[in-house]
Amino acid sequence: MERAERTVTIIIGALAFNLHITLWILAIFTNLIAIQRIFYARLRMNDREPKGRFWLWMYPRLNAPHFVLCAILILSLIFGHHLIPRPQ
Repeated sequence: MERAERTVTIIIGALAFNLHITLWILAIFTNLIAIQRIFYARLRMNDREPKGRFWLWMYPRLNAPHFVLCAILILSLIFGHHLIPRPQ
């Protein structure tokens, strides 16, 4: 997740009073992207070209995969408390 996605995630999570879900989303996606960037840098340092389309952070914004990912994140932030209860 880049800065814009993280900021929007925090704002929507705070407005929906689902900060516990916001923290889970940030923890998972931020670390996933960091690991992917490390693998990508390692491949490039060894003069190899990365293959495949699983590099989530390389998708341009405002296309179908980015839109679907953002829609899923927004819906999970708004309605996620039905699946993951708020801590007491």
